Amino acid sequence: MNVKLTRDYNGDPVLAAYSPVTVGDLTCGLIAKIDAHEALAPAKAMQKMMNLITLVSSLIIVVVAFFMLRLIMAPIKVVVGNLRKLAQGESDLTKRLKVDCPVCSDVIKCNTPSCKSYGQKNIC
Repeated sequence: MNVKLTRDYNGDPVLAAYSPVTVGDLTCGLIAKIDAHEALAPAKAMQKMMNLITLVSSLIIVVVAFFMLRLIMAPIKVVVGNLRKLAQGESDLTKRLKVDCPVCSDVIKCNTPSCKSYGQKNIC
């Protein structure tokens, strides 16, 4: 059996399958055809759905990356600003930089007073 994407007698694109059929001494051809847009409609619908899913997920990834970048860059900008002041001589050398550290017991999830990190604000 052979399959071709071709045009029918009206000039419309069709998907045609053909094969020789032999009955006794007689050999004939069997042809089956379907309009190309009808045959390929499920594939086109799936392609549109995949394009939409790709677009939406790409947009979500960009938005999440933007907010994560802002979250990461905020403390870095504070440190850079303080270092610029220090480099220009406008800052007090005895001043400590404020760094927001999480409570270790919240990070480790120990929540028991016997834990050595319970209630501590430092690097866990």
